[in-house]
This record gives sequence, C-alpha cells and structure tokens, in this order.
Amino acid sequence: MPEHGSGQNDTLRRRLAAAAVLLPAVILWALLAPLTVFAAAGAVLILLCAWEWASLSGISGVYARCAILAISLLCMAFGWWIILHWPTATTALLVAFSLLWVLVALDLRRRKIHAPRALYLLQGALVLLPTWFAFVALRHAPDGPELVLALLAWIFRSRKVHLVGAARR
Repeated sequence: MPEHGSGQNDTLRRRLAAAAVLLPAVILWALLAPLTVFAAAGAVLILLCAWEWASLSGISGVYARCAILAISLLCMAFGWWIILHWPTATTALLVAFSLLWVLVALDLRRRKIHAPRALYLLQGALVLLPTWFAFVALRHAPDGPELVLALLAWIFRSRKVHLVGAARR
C-alpha cells in the first residue's frame, strides 16, 4: 500500500528534476543568447501558448489555430521592428500594455465561461503578445540580460509563494 502523500512527493520530485534541467538553460538563455535568438526562442514559447489558448477558447480546427499563430507571428515581427527602430514607441507601448494587462486580469477574474469565443482570443492576444514584447524590449536595454534574469527570478519567486500558500489551504 503506498504511503500517504506519495503522489505529492512524486510531483515534487518531477518539478525539482524539471527545474534542475531548465534553470541553467533559462539562465544561459537570458544572459548569453544574442537578442535575435532570445526573441526567436521567446516567440516559439509564445506561439506554443497561443496554440493552447486557442484550444481553451474553443478553436479546434488546425487551420484556424495556424491562422491565429500566423497573426501572432506577424504581430511579433512588427513588435520586433518597433523595438529595434523606435525606442520612444517601445516605451509608450510598454506603458499601454501594462494598463491592458491590468484590465484583462480584472476582466478574466470577473468573467464566467459564457463569453464569446472572440473575446477569449482577444484576451489571449493581450496577455501573450505584450509579454513577448516586454521581455524582448527589456532584453534590448543596456542592462537587459541582468534585468530579464531579475524579472524571471521575481516571477518564479512569486509563483513559489503562490504554490506554498495554496498547499497550506
């Protein structure tokens, strides 16, 4: 008979093993990758998230999901151009995206499942694409690699606090 809590121990072991493999890779990616590699790898991650978000939004067709990915990729290409060629617009967009994140978070918290599919897709775009833009713009700054690493550490730390708080309930 398995001992009580062994499933939780297995989950913890898997998470620790994944962290042991991924943490050095993330640190190297944040600190050493050229900006183009950093942006491209981030774009791949965001596109994977967009694929899943489309599924959660009720989009089941492969062609429809691929269209969503193509639109997302075009938006990221335009964002890449802005980051490289228009620094004042980059700052303005980061402020605007910050406000949008707050609005989307409040809306996601308030809404129930019965919203139109297009609204869920829009919310996904407003969460995923600005995230990529913000990370790439931050990485492009003079102290960008260190700032990205500090931001990731803050995110991971806040996630850990959330998980510990949820486990205590």
